[in-house]
Amino acid sequence: MTSINCITLKASSTAKTDITIVVHDQRTNQQPTLGFSIKSQLGSPSTLLNAGKTTNFIYKINGKLN
Repeated sequence: MTSINCITLKASSTAKTDITIVVHDQRTNQQPTLGFSIKSQLGSPSTLLNAGKTTNFIYKINGKLN
């Protein structure tokens, strides 16, 4: 891990990406930096949806409420 500058296995809660990769595209001669999120069971169980201030659901309840 030290040889690839990996000092922790888990990104901070404020980080949007877990791993960042620079892609060398020979066709376009560009080198974009891309970030990826890795879901794992390393810490807490991963969630399908991370609820936050920007999470917005609109739903309809069908049927009688007693």
